[in-house]
Amino acid sequence: MQFDVRIRLTPADAPSDHVRPFAEGVVQSVSLRSAEGERDLRIDEIDDPSWNSAWGQTRTLEQPQEINTIDANGVPLMHLFSDTLYGASFVPFLRDVVDVGGEGALVSIPLVHSVLVHPITEVSVVQAAQAMIPITRQVHKSGPGSLSPHVYWWRDGSLTWIPTYFGRDGVEFHAPNGLADLIADQD
Repeated sequence: MQFDVRIRLTPADAPSDHVRPFAEGVVQSVSLRSAEGERDLRIDEIDDPSWNSAWGQTRTLEQPQEINTIDANGVPLMHLFSDTLYGASFVPFLRDVVDVGGEGALVSIPLVHSVLVHPITEVSVVQAAQAMIPITRQVHKSGPGSLSPHVYWWRDGSLTWIPTYFGRDGVEFHAPNGLADLIADQD
């Protein structure tokens, strides 16, 4: 029997015997795909080499099918789209398809098949976050395939949550250490 494995990202309310943490509000599971169907493996069914194999297959087989640049009030956002349930699982490997500089990127994964990316370059991080936050929340709310309403700071394949809220003066966020320093340097 032929089968393959992929990483599937799901909202953090997924069954706990199938998942590991991935990012704030998001968990990861290993999905076994065969001719008979597809199922998520329980934690006790897989070891670390299996997780690594699943990530390798995800990286190779789940590259975005479309990459489009969107202008969001002067902020360029890249939309990475795949018509599979594994599209957002490609997020650790952004550097394979997007020119992400040394400072990383602002990223959101509102749907299982969509990733929004803003590489941190000359455009203000504050301006980019203020554009991404409402777009991410609205896309997540609209579904189908809702994954996360959060915006994250992507660096070298890892995601750090950027806490956000809508205040009296509009969108507000609390930059994590490191990102706050970048913002201060841009001012």
